[in-house]
Amino acid sequence: MSRQVEHMTRIVGDLLEVSRITQGRIALQLEPILVGTAVYHAVEAIAGMVESRAQDIAVDVTDATVWVCGDVTRLPQILVNVLNNASKYTPEQGRILVTVQADEQAVAIIIAGISADLLPKVFELFS
Repeated sequence: MSRQVEHMTRIVGDLLEVSRITQGRIALQLEPILVGTAVYHAVEAIAGMVESRAQDIAVDVTDATVWVCGDVTRLPQILVNVLNNASKYTPEQGRILVTVQADEQAVAIIIAGISADLLPKVFELFS
């Protein structure tokens, strides 16, 4: 019962979040964020799902001191959502790779493992 309540709470929260996004009511709180920390926290958050699917997840953060100016709540939330999809759409016993690349102009967080035919649907609501 506890699990079902938690699941329903998350669904309601997600629906409210979608409503706020579509109405343009989300205000970002920009501040410096250590990218490696956000990535590792997101990986930790989905570790149970990855383990239950006997998947392997590898993280490559070459430079652990890369900072970005972003929303400290939203960035990890985005990473967790994409990693959840990566786990969901990567076959059992498959491999997920998370790589952070940075230069003076930009930071890229690359998540590989989702099958190519499902990539177009990753950012569709409720797909």
